Amino acid sequence: KTMHSILYENYLLGSPRMRQIRVRNDSCEIHKDFQRAIFSCYNHYSKLYEDRGKIGDKNMTEFRWQEIKSFAKNDVWGKLSTYAGDGGYIVNLSLNKTRAVKKIDMLKKNLWIDRGTRAVIIDFTTYNPNINLYVVTKLIAEFPATGGMFTSWQFRTLNLLENSSEAPISLYICFTFFVLFVIYYTIE
Repeated sequence: KTMHSILYENYLLGSPRMRQIRVRNDSCEIHKDFQRAIFSCYNHYSKLYEDRGKIGDKNMTEFRWQEIKSFAKNDVWGKLSTYAGDGGYIVNLSLNKTRAVKKIDMLKKNLWIDRGTRAVIIDFTTYNPNINLYVVTKLIAEFPATGGMFTSWQFRTLNLLENSSEAPISLYICFTFFVLFVIYYTIE
C-alpha cells in the first residue's frame, strides 16, 4: 500500500472526512406581517435547532444525517458556536484527488451547502516519521445566519509511539549538553 505524502514529509492516514452541521427551516419565528413574503427562516446554530432530516429529496448518503461511529464524539469549538460532535451529514473523501474533486463537484451541483448550513468540518490525520508525531487536523468553515463564512482550524499533535526504554533519559542528557555547548560558545 502506498503512503500519501503531504509536502514530502507528512503522510495522510486514512481518507479525509467532511461533516456538515445544519439547522432546521423552522428554527426561528417569522413575524406575521411578513409570513406571506418570507417562507423560510434559519436561526443561528443551537443543538435545539439542529436538523437531522434529509436534505431535500436526495437519496444519497451524503444528504442524510449519520451518527459518527466512534467513541470520541467530542464537540467542536468554532468562532461562532460550539457544534455537536455526535454526527452530521458526512462525506468520506477519496485519497485519489480526481475522485475527491468529482465528489465535491457533485455535492456543489446538488446544493449540499445551503442556507441551513451552519458549519462544515474537515477532519484528517497525518504522521511525520522524522519527528515521530501525529497531527489531528480540523478545518472549520462556519456560516452565520446573516451570511458569509468564518474559517478556523484546530491542530492537535500526539506522540503515540513514545518509547518507554531509557532512550528519553539519554535524549535529555544530550539536549542538556547541547544547551551547555551553545551557552559556552556564545560566551567564548
